[in-house]
Formats: sequence, structure tokens, C-alpha cells
Amino acid sequence: ISGTLTVASGTSQLTTDDPGTGTWATLTPGVATVDNTGLVTAVSNGTATIMYTASNGCSTTRGFVVSSTPPVLTFTGLPLAAFSDCSGTASTPQSFTINGSDLTGDVELSAVAGYEYSTTATGTYTATLTVSPSGGTVGQTVFVRLAGTAAIGTNNGTIQVMAFGLADQAIALTGTVNASPT
Repeated sequence: ISGTLTVASGTSQLTTDDPGTGTWATLTPGVATVDNTGLVTAVSNGTATIMYTASNGCSTTRGFVVSSTPPVLTFTGLPLAAFSDCSGTASTPQSFTINGSDLTGDVELSAVAGYEYSTTATGTYTATLTVSPSGGTVGQTVFVRLAGTAAIGTNNGTIQVMAFGLADQAIALTGTVNASPT
């Protein structure tokens, strides 16, 4: 199911199925309805779950946020400069800040080969990162670095930033790991 994940109260949003024919249903009729074309109509604030069942009997669901104030996610400190380091050592971290409001779930950063994240410059670095909002808001600095285990050569990739009710956002990473002398 594809389509905008946030629907303002009192409005409609067309979703699509891929591919072809099937049936639509809402699991939360008090929050949103859906017609046989995939048109989701917001009824009241909350999280709506829409289900699509293909003609072969397989189904999928997708959540939609119905809100008079849709969630917002912004970033400061981007773009990041190219990373560079020698093999076997992590690069100097760079940072950006995630700011969000009216969020109804966690903000997740996908794994990117050769890179790792932390919420502090000298903290523990991991391949993925989850930031939990407090009261629907988040203001979190994220530190990114080339991992000491990154492959020698070019290390380019894209962080996919995912938050419920919003389309994924992409942050480009570029970097080079040079071979250390032996």
C-alpha cells in the first residue's frame, strides 16, 4: 500500500495497491474509512490501519496518522562533508540534528554499510539508531562516522530516516577509507 501516511482530519487521501485488483478494508473505522478504490477518508484523530487483500488472498496493512496537526521531521547540519580515514580506525564523527513534532512513534535510522551512529560524540556507536520522542517531540543530535571495519576504498550510502506517519527521508553519506601502511 502506498500513499501519504498522514491524513488531515476531514480530508481524504488516495492510496494505491501494487499490483492490480483486490479489496480494501479499515481495521479502525472510528479513525478512517476506505472505499473500494483505496480512498482513505479521515474521520477523527488517531492511528488508522488500512488493509488491502489481493485477489490471491495475500494481504498487507499500513498505518495512517489522522491528525489536525500532522507530524513534522526536519534536520539541521546537513549535508555532511565527505568522510575520510585510514583502514582499521574509525573516522572523526560528524553530526546533524533531528527535530520533530507531533510524532506518534520512534524515528529510526537504517544501517549503511561501513557507517555507525551514536547520540554522543564519544558514546557507543551502532549500525542502526532509534530515537524515541517524548510527548511527540524529538530534538536529537546524531553522530555519524566511518566504522573502523569499513572497507578500503569508496564508502558511499544513504541513511533512510523512518518515522511513522511520514515518508522516508534520505541523508547521503560519502567517504573514503585509505589503506594503512604495512
